[in-house]
Amino acid sequence: MKLSKIKLLSKKSFLIVFLFLFAIIIRAYNINYDNLWFDEILSFWIAEPERTFKESFLRHTKIEQIPYLYHFILKITFSIFFYDSYFGRSLSLVLNILGIIFSVRLVKKITNNNSYLLALFLFASNIFLISYAQEMRPYSMVFFLSSINLYLFYLLDNKKKFQKFNLKYFFIFSIFQILLVISHPFSLIIFFSFIFYLLLKFLKKETIRKTLLFSILFVLLFSIFYLGYLFLTLKSFPTWITQPDLKFFTNFYFSKFFGSRLMGLVHLIILLVLILLYFLKKSQNKNNFLLLYVIIIFLSYLLPIIYGFIFRPIIFPRYIIFVLIPIISLISILAFDIKKQIIKNSIIFLLVILNFGNHFAESTFKQFFNKRNYHKPNFEIMSKIITYSDINNYFINMIVDTKNEKVVYIAISHYISATNKKKINKPMYITEEDFHNSDYKKTWVICLPNVVIDKCTKNKTVYKKNFILEEYAPGINMILISNENK
Repeated sequence: MKLSKIKLLSKKSFLIVFLFLFAIIIRAYNINYDNLWFDEILSFWIAEPERTFKESFLRHTKIEQIPYLYHFILKITFSIFFYDSYFGRSLSLVLNILGIIFSVRLVKKITNNNSYLLALFLFASNIFLISYAQEMRPYSMVFFLSSINLYLFYLLDNKKKFQKFNLKYFFIFSIFQILLVISHPFSLIIFFSFIFYLLLKFLKKETIRKTLLFSILFVLLFSIFYLGYLFLTLKSFPTWITQPDLKFFTNFYFSKFFGSRLMGLVHLIILLVLILLYFLKKSQNKNNFLLLYVIIIFLSYLLPIIYGFIFRPIIFPRYIIFVLIPIISLISILAFDIKKQIIKNSIIFLLVILNFGNHFAESTFKQFFNKRNYHKPNFEIMSKIITYSDINNYFINMIVDTKNEKVVYIAISHYISATNKKKINKPMYITEEDFHNSDYKKTWVICLPNVVIDKCTKNKTVYKKNFILEEYAPGINMILISNENK
């Protein structure tokens, strides 16, 4: 091997290691700085390792609108390590990084150039992926399972050895598809995209590998029964989601995915232009697999919006986190597909500068130099306020829908107790009814304004006659009231 090639390989290796270290550090640093968010608190309570799997599953069915898979894995994680939010969030970090690895490996499989390096940078620096790598919820798991399913689909679709039925890969791909399907209802979009892609190949009379075909048919049969079970057992839907307005169609959540309106607009325009140029090319040597990426993007928006018009609104950015795989992969692959060197280099330079520079406006870089602001409710500060007041009992008043009110309050109080390390004078949760029927003269009323801001602002009016004092912890509204019966 020539010396120049060795130097080039060593530079690439250094860049790959650097970008992976950047991805890990930017996600791991201060991962547990914020206390858990409302949804994370529910996951923390459901996956309590001291409870049996049956008890955890029953907890899950009372308050969740997603399948149990994530909480099953989270419970095992807590059982192996410690019952602490750090390990719950670390699970998301690991799955997030694994998702990047398979997404980038797939880009490298598809192309014979350096587009995978750009893809690695864009995945590593993506604001949306970073935020969900630090959240104890199923979205990093969905991202990972989507990436590994796409990777396996590519192998089965392109390797000639899978023309004949391969039992080993049939089971491997089928298992990962089933895990994806039962990870989140929106993950079915990936599976439907596989079917749509194969139907197009069939209509064009192209070869469909038998291992791939039989695996898809097997999972399709499973999915039919699973969907029936899902709709029969799903007790509630998110009531706070609204159907996208006209503004959505100028953005498609790209501002959420890439950190700002400007960043989103730049990436959306580049993606659309690159896809248009790709399909306008007369070359017959197109990579058909890129069509699957386009199908996933298209169906990720179309299917939820249609469902929203027919039934109820359901589309939300984090539910389609997997769409970042085809978006970033297509931008990377198609940017390197441009023949004019100056245009190609300009687009790559613009993407690198904007994505790197954007972190200087975000806490991802600021936290290394300045104290980070709290973005989620801080129950530790709340506990200190209660402790110093000498009134250590509290009740929670924040749920508008009373269907699961008691269960949610128990989950929140369970987490408050877990965050408080003091052995004496711990904040003690009581129900509002118990307070009024007790000998307590005073108590704290707790509310999370970021969850139900209207409810929290009304609490002061509701308890006007008994109001004594108002305090604030980050993300938490606290008022001290007297007992009207005393």
